[in-house]
Amino acid sequence: MTKSRLIQITALVAIFAGCALRISLYVKNYSLFLDECALVLNVDAQTAGLGHGPGSFKLPPGVLTENTQLANQPAPLAFYAAEGVVLKLLGPSEKAARLVPLLLGLVTLIVFWRLNRQLQPGWPEAAAVWIAALNPSLISYSAQAKQYSMEALAAILILLLCCPFFREAGLSRRRFRVNAIFAALLLWFSFSAVFVLAAVGLTLLIESLLSRKRERIVRSLEAGTIWIAVFIPVFFVSIRPGLARHTLHDEWIADYMPRVGPTLIPWLASKAAEVCVILFNKRLWPLVGAVLVVGLVAAVRRKEWPYIAAAGGLFVCAIAAAAQLYPFGGRLLLFAVPGLIVVLVRGGRWIVDILDVRWRPVAQFAVAVAILWGLQSAVRGTLLTDNFPDEPREALRFMEQNWRPSDHIFATDYATPCLLYYSPELGLEPSAAELGVNAVEKQGQPTSLSISVPSGRVWLVEMRTPWLARGPSVPIQEFMEAHSRKLAQRDVQWTSVILFDKP
Repeated sequence: MTKSRLIQITALVAIFAGCALRISLYVKNYSLFLDECALVLNVDAQTAGLGHGPGSFKLPPGVLTENTQLANQPAPLAFYAAEGVVLKLLGPSEKAARLVPLLLGLVTLIVFWRLNRQLQPGWPEAAAVWIAALNPSLISYSAQAKQYSMEALAAILILLLCCPFFREAGLSRRRFRVNAIFAALLLWFSFSAVFVLAAVGLTLLIESLLSRKRERIVRSLEAGTIWIAVFIPVFFVSIRPGLARHTLHDEWIADYMPRVGPTLIPWLASKAAEVCVILFNKRLWPLVGAVLVVGLVAAVRRKEWPYIAAAGGLFVCAIAAAAQLYPFGGRLLLFAVPGLIVVLVRGGRWIVDILDVRWRPVAQFAVAVAILWGLQSAVRGTLLTDNFPDEPREALRFMEQNWRPSDHIFATDYATPCLLYYSPELGLEPSAAELGVNAVEKQGQPTSLSISVPSGRVWLVEMRTPWLARGPSVPIQEFMEAHSRKLAQRDVQWTSVILFDKP
């Protein structure tokens, strides 16, 4: 067997393993959690109602704008459209809601392999595919009804389309324009695509100016013109309405880069660690960070422009975070993971290349051990651990099993999406519930609720928060415990249903 054939087989095995992990998580069919329920409800409202359970699923008037969690579900228009088509055809079940992200996650592995075959053929290509296949975040968000798997795929496609721009031979003028246009159209599919495209554009402009070749400068300006022309309508139609909600900015404030001051350095250090954890593994993040820095330094010193562009999206996102426009943290950084994996592998390859021949087998063995570590971690996390431990469906079934016709439901703001989504399936009418209940507090003590408590049995449905943090549901529960008698309680991770009786 030839070396190239062995490399291809190794990469294909990685793709197969990655697909198996993603599908195995998908078929577990966990409850939709808070954000997933809210997104499906938004799709439902935009498609004029979907068949669900025993009847037609309808939202109470005004709930989409009045409920914070339902309103805070921005997603690219293309993702909403794809979800709408699938849910219209299959109904808004958990598996149907997660089908689009799953398919996107599977395609991501294939396209990522194609990108690495173009950038770094050989064993680095196979190593990069293995790291992507075993990445916990890429696996997890391939089985969640959220847009983040589309964000990652869009980033890879932009790099795949634009990396040929940096070749010395270049592309034909027609092919250059076609690739630039298709890259621009991906802005409709991903909010974060603007960061990747901006990084590619800036890198292309710097490279063309340093080359001092008129044709390359003209082409970089031509690509920039195309991308700006497409970005303007995307911004006003998709990005601006999606990200303009003030409540979102309230939630994201911790992920905005602080102004220059004593908190800046700790913030940067924590975010650097967070990026490394998302990229590979929680325990190995210092090693990952060191290799990533080596890859970036090597790319800059050797003017390897595709690698600089691949990592640049993360730095453009950091600039947006400093301007208080976009958060830098968590799942919103998933778009940067594929590009950083490319740079990570480049750093590892550079380290191996500069080592003495006697030490190269040791370095290669260390890489193999790290990948095996990632494999066992991914298998354990996907097959042996509950990745979605919050089961609002099971908590609500406890309420259904103990329901009486005269009962009432109080749902906190955070619990409202889950209650609305699962109520038809469980035979619970949304009209029997008071949504978005909150408590009025004076001097740190709840004195009343926004809804009067009727006599008889009342179910409180809440998304729990730590009591010491005193989240919005804590004073509601305190008020009910002080003015009613607790009869029963069912907790499933973050979701609680509590039965109170008010004489």
